[in-house]
Amino acid sequence: MKFIAILMSLLVSSCFSCATLHGLTNTDPIKKAYQSVGRLSAISKDGKKGIFATGFAIDDKHIMSAAHFCISAFEGSVKGQWDEKINIMFVYHNDLIELKKILEIELIEEKTDICILRGNPGLVPVEFVDNYSKVQIGDKIHTVGASLSLFPILSEGTISVPKMDVGDGERMLFASIHVSPGNSGGPVFSEDGKVIGMVLMQIVPVFVLSADSPFCLAQRSDVLKRFAKMMEEE
Repeated sequence: MKFIAILMSLLVSSCFSCATLHGLTNTDPIKKAYQSVGRLSAISKDGKKGIFATGFAIDDKHIMSAAHFCISAFEGSVKGQWDEKINIMFVYHNDLIELKKILEIELIEEKTDICILRGNPGLVPVEFVDNYSKVQIGDKIHTVGASLSLFPILSEGTISVPKMDVGDGERMLFASIHVSPGNSGGPVFSEDGKVIGMVLMQIVPVFVLSADSPFCLAQRSDVLKRFAKMMEEE
């Protein structure tokens, strides 16, 4: 896509994802919001290869994550590296109880990089921010996910650009928040614990010679909500 070419000309991006190694906050409502987040993984038959991402519950039986993770799992399946049926494991913490669910792809769109997976009922859904237009530069944000496959890892930062033009008519959330591999598909929370975006890409300026990036690109919550509504209307 056009915006990929634009980003590559300005940036060196080593991975899609996020996060610095901080402990989980004990403050509500952020702590409550984290109960809806989990680590996604797809493991090869021999157990020697795996890919990881982050996902979050949008209702009691659906998980939202980044499409590029789901596509990677699917391509691995086609090439025989994974099980014939795409089994993606979702592990999350709800009141300190670790639950495991096997998920299957329900809906996927590459342009917006959104994937929705279906699992068994019992998940704890997130809340989306009511009006994305109220998101402002400098707003404090939080994200949590499977940074470098570790889970749960917390990162805190601020909004840099609520709607950045990335080409092809796409306008995404650009945030000043440390990111690293494994947090693709992780929710970006406002201070009151509501989802305002989903992490898609680690952004590494060309002058930063490090895999740890201070920026990330995320899909906006108003776009995410349109996909979540499709599941409500089933």
